[in-house]
Amino acid sequence: MNIVFATSEVAPFSKTGGLADVCGALPKALAKLGAKVTVFSPLYPSVEKLKKEKLRIRNIVLLIKVGERIKTAQVRQMRQSKVDFYFVDESEYFMREFLYGTAQGDYPDNAQRFIFFTKAVLESLIELKIKPDIIHAHDWQTALIPLYLKTIYTHHPLFLTTKSVFTIHNLGYQGLFSPATFYDIGVPEKYFTPDGLEFYGKVNFLKAGLLFADKLTTVSPTYAQEIQTKEFGFGLEGVLAKRKADLSGILNGIDYSIWNPTKDKFIKPNYDLKNWSEAKSKIKAKLCQKLKLDLPSQAPLISFIGRLTIQKGIELIIDAVKVGIFNNAGLVILGLGEEKYHKLLLGLKKDYGKRISVNLSFDEPLAHQIYAGSDIFLIPSRYEPCGLGQMIAFKYGTIPIGYKTGGLADTIIDYNENSDQGNGFLFNDYNLKTFIKKIQSAIQIYWQKGEWAKIVKRAMSADFSWVTSAQEYLKLYQPCHNSTT
Repeated sequence: MNIVFATSEVAPFSKTGGLADVCGALPKALAKLGAKVTVFSPLYPSVEKLKKEKLRIRNIVLLIKVGERIKTAQVRQMRQSKVDFYFVDESEYFMREFLYGTAQGDYPDNAQRFIFFTKAVLESLIELKIKPDIIHAHDWQTALIPLYLKTIYTHHPLFLTTKSVFTIHNLGYQGLFSPATFYDIGVPEKYFTPDGLEFYGKVNFLKAGLLFADKLTTVSPTYAQEIQTKEFGFGLEGVLAKRKADLSGILNGIDYSIWNPTKDKFIKPNYDLKNWSEAKSKIKAKLCQKLKLDLPSQAPLISFIGRLTIQKGIELIIDAVKVGIFNNAGLVILGLGEEKYHKLLLGLKKDYGKRISVNLSFDEPLAHQIYAGSDIFLIPSRYEPCGLGQMIAFKYGTIPIGYKTGGLADTIIDYNENSDQGNGFLFNDYNLKTFIKKIQSAIQIYWQKGEWAKIVKRAMSADFSWVTSAQEYLKLYQPCHNSTT
């Protein structure tokens, strides 16, 4: 099978969240299982900085129409772990400090940027003579590809047998734009209806993927069920319910070549199940010194790494700080997000600086050090399609506290409900009271060192490698592939 991934971000080249991790790791896992995999993503400044010396300029020029404008682009290529990575090079659209916007809001031309990118992927395949069996598109930024395959590219010889798979990484981000944007997409007007891309008077990019992809996936079994309900469907639950037969929930994995305390280059000392306790204590001491935290050596260090948004539950953490839950524990926060949360967190840092460290950045080495050096990991998301943070935390012996939703419900076994198998803590009602109660419960167990050691060992022994997930994707691709031959 010849599989092409189209994604707006891919680790380690560009990243704002879990989408990049998935699109960086899953292609490599598929390639190990024998598939031929190609990945397309925009050329951002981070790509050039990371791998400039290894990027090969392909001798093709793309002319892409976006509305009335004709944009020109080149393509750069590199190969890594048996996967070909192609980066679409268009400086006006992609040579920006951030991928999608700043703390003040999204870039106003995001619709045009990703119309351009999706067309550039298909035109690149034509120019490079890459004939895909499957094009796997991810999230709203590439959701137009299934639509294009069934409209303006439907009769192109290269794509006559190509099938599409569309993965929803987060239904809360749909790519909603003004009706005028529809003209820039370049498909017939009949597709701007409630049965097409129209969504309460706006254009909905993600809806294109839901309607026109041959198969739909999302990133955990529980989330696949949740998004068919009004509570989690964000207005698209009806569309998803109609496509229920084509929707699968495949749990994400993590890349243990990157996230592994036995060989992590960002931490010292490295550790495994045999020496985790002593090593984590040393890493915690270094981390507290680095972040200027005044924390007794035996006290628990609690962490949060992620986007600072309401979805990720950052307001619960802020309110928990205010009621004093972290007076006898340390708290480390790492992430970027909405400006209002930046201001609130910096205010808390000013008031509680000896116990709280706020780091408004994306800092890969620091993230590794936080996972390894903290004892408890907070992931109180209102909804969580999969969540990679809890999987990484497991591997580092850092015990997660999460809300019972999506991938958190699929991966965390609550200790309070099952003390023999528990690998973390889950709270069932989304409010401050139950969140605080669960933190208090975790801290109470933390001081029972023998019991805590059992939880840590269960967590570190869990296996969320990509091999299992990649096999599930191959099973999904196979019927599509067979129907084209």
